[in-house]
Amino acid sequence: MLSISHRHGGVRCLATLVLLALSACGTDPRAPEPLPKDVAVTNASEVRALAERGDVESQLVLASMYFDGQGVPRDEAEARKWFALAAERHDPRGQYALGVMARDPVESARWHALAAEQGHASAQRALAIARLAGNGVAEDASEAARLLRLAADRGDAESQFLLGMLCAEGRGVERDEALAVRWWTTASDRGPAQAQRNLANAYAKGRGVSADPARAVALNRLAADQGLAEAQADLGLAYIQGRGVDADPAEGARWLALAAERGVAIAQGLPATTTCLFFQGNAPVTTTSFFGDGARCAGSGIVRLGTKTASAGVAAYGYPADIPILTRGLIPVGGGWRYYQAWYRNAAVFCTNSTFNMSNAAALLWSP
Repeated sequence: MLSISHRHGGVRCLATLVLLALSACGTDPRAPEPLPKDVAVTNASEVRALAERGDVESQLVLASMYFDGQGVPRDEAEARKWFALAAERHDPRGQYALGVMARDPVESARWHALAAEQGHASAQRALAIARLAGNGVAEDASEAARLLRLAADRGDAESQFLLGMLCAEGRGVERDEALAVRWWTTASDRGPAQAQRNLANAYAKGRGVSADPARAVALNRLAADQGLAEAQADLGLAYIQGRGVDADPAEGARWLALAAERGVAIAQGLPATTTCLFFQGNAPVTTTSFFGDGARCAGSGIVRLGTKTASAGVAAYGYPADIPILTRGLIPVGGGWRYYQAWYRNAAVFCTNSTFNMSNAAALLWSP
């Protein structure tokens, strides 16, 4: 259960900190794709009989049944055994699944490389990601881009999205924002929320494409409807600021409230392009502690989350390029209360001659 409370922290508090609900829980990304997708399992014993006779499709289906716990008790060891039998017959789906299930990054990369050589798009993408991170294999952005291009050409939407990222950053390929937009457009047609959000940002900022705030809102809505917290936050801000859509603070607040899972802290009402430091404390400051033109409300064990530059008076921390608040704030598995505030530059003279002020503070209970 999460709860959030707010209290004003400044003598002249102009900026408001919106801290979206967070969870200390994570998800396990290790999950082979269903193999194959078009087979309906009705009788586990019949599938096992075919698998034991060496039928590769049945071995893959049986492995997936054990991995997912469908029709049989969930058993990763049995799943790995049947995937391995299919992989021994040089089936790329079995090889890819073993790569996903491998706990050793070197072993994972080895299986993914075998499947990638046979044109398995997901394996090509997985190996590319390993190449970008140097995880179990030598770091090589150019090779990663080559692998992603192979998978993207086979219609893999996630690879199209990632290839667009490399084009936008100029990593492993020549920097080309227009080409990044084309890849994100291709990917977004197939539904990946992150591709839709990146494309929305391109339209919002006119990067690689003519600026179109209304188009940015439409794309962010597609991603937000899929539950992408960052898109929900962007859409909420668009409604609050009237960017690409008629201003509607209530609708904006609704979208901000939905951006709950990954965690995004947003400071509003800042000077247009000021710098803003988001920080976390372990306890509230219980006595008045004036600081600049405001007051400190979050204290004890201060963690600097990150410094951001405001755009149109709004700054945010917690987007994909940022270290998650969960990680940066060293939130324990058991959760607990943490307190958040934003410190920003403001040269205007208020109560003092200081050139900085504080937002209000937000108290947040992380749940295990």
